[in-house]
Amino acid sequence: MQGLIIEDSPLTANVVKEILRLDGYSVLLAQNGQEGLQHLEDVEDIDFVISDFEMPEMDGLSFLEKIRHRVEWETLPFILLTSRADVSTVQKAAALGCKHFLVKPPDDAQLRKKVHDAIEEEGPVLLHKAIVVERFKLTSTTYEKILEAFVQEIKKSIQVIERASSNGKLDAINNAILNLREGANILGATRLEKQFAKLPKQDTENEVYQIKNRLPAFVREIKALRKVLTIRWHPQGQLTTHR
Repeated sequence: MQGLIIEDSPLTANVVKEILRLDGYSVLLAQNGQEGLQHLEDVEDIDFVISDFEMPEMDGLSFLEKIRHRVEWETLPFILLTSRADVSTVQKAAALGCKHFLVKPPDDAQLRKKVHDAIEEEGPVLLHKAIVVERFKLTSTTYEKILEAFVQEIKKSIQVIERASSNGKLDAINNAILNLREGANILGATRLEKQFAKLPKQDTENEVYQIKNRLPAFVREIKALRKVLTIRWHPQGQLTTHR
């Protein structure tokens, strides 16, 4: 997994980076919120953000406000790192959906726990095989066949979205994403399921879902699934048991 640390103090940034690196995370650094936004635009697989509060150009709260207004980042795990522990700062951050705070200098154990809790709160990209097999009473072979079909649907959906986005064919995008719904439900693609739950419904016999306004969020979750499935799936088509 990859984290983004937004911190104008090189000392604090590198301390946090080293703690996370030793825990197996990849880390990107930014010196202010503006640089942080650019990283989010350029790198599609950032899994969490740790941001300082007081920074030049764009502070941590301004950064948080901007990302929460983008559907693809509205649930991105966020931890506010600050030398201030005052009630006002906490209230402002909480009003923007921030639930995780660390006071500088961060304690190793507290930092690790906050990152773990923030990621867990967003939910797993895909449930572990053992959980799904037990829930639906599947054989291992059946699970692997379902997952293999889902892998192919993910690949196809990404191809359709990339082609159709350039020519404005929203119906093709809608269908490509909706085709993933059943597989997401069976396999426990929790974060993708949450996106489906947020879609507005029209009161028609064949419920019509409007994907357009939430497309960036769907693309983020579909690509996260592709990444996880790539890690789990061996070239020979056999699944690993890693999450």
